[in-house]
Amino acid sequence: MLKICICDDNEAEVYKIEGLLRQFKNSHPELPLVAQSFRSAFDLLDCIEKQGGFDLYLLDILMPGISGIELAKRIRERMEKAELLFLTTSREYAVEAFGVEAAGYLMKPVQHSEFDRVLSSCIQRLKPEENPSLMLKTKGGLHNVPVYELMSVESIRHNYRCTMAGGTTLTVPGTISSLFEQLRAYPCFYMPHRAFIVNFNYVSGLTASEILMSDGQRIPVSRNSYMDLKNTFMNYILQKSRRT
Repeated sequence: MLKICICDDNEAEVYKIEGLLRQFKNSHPELPLVAQSFRSAFDLLDCIEKQGGFDLYLLDILMPGISGIELAKRIRERMEKAELLFLTTSREYAVEAFGVEAAGYLMKPVQHSEFDRVLSSCIQRLKPEENPSLMLKTKGGLHNVPVYELMSVESIRHNYRCTMAGGTTLTVPGTISSLFEQLRAYPCFYMPHRAFIVNFNYVSGLTASEILMSDGQRIPVSRNSYMDLKNTFMNYILQKSRRT
């Protein structure tokens, strides 16, 4: 199920986008889409904190209180895989939109053909098989974390800390072993030590006692697991090279 969010303070514009989305769903019954609309950026942020993020955001740029650009920055801070589209009457915010990795603009009044084209492109990039994710619950709320952007995990007391590819971190209550059970389905993840999980895609080197990560982390390797680590890593690299 792909979750779509519409946020615009103009009721008429929200109504029009909802109508375009209904037409899109009718034309693509094979796509499992669900949409929710908001008239306030604050209401949207509150919903995200309580229920988790959306897959696709359609954001008006000029809104009172928080602009669409600022709203997009806060959404990106959650480190979730999501597509952002701006609803606007002007392209003057192109630089700011680039900074939050927006998929593009939908110029008002939004045209049916353009809406379908851009939406189809975003949904293609959001296909679950291409971008699997995990739902993690922190003290700050729910986070939909892209699996392949998870660089490493460290167990800290009764929590585990996830380091993402961009350098940001999430601290999640629970055991690292329970998380690893979810990650076993992905060959890129390995547990070299009872307190660590690594993603082979971000490993820059191995020694008999440490894994060197691309961000400079040095993760310890238990004495008995080095040979298994080395063989598993080399097999993964070999299989990956064959796929590409």
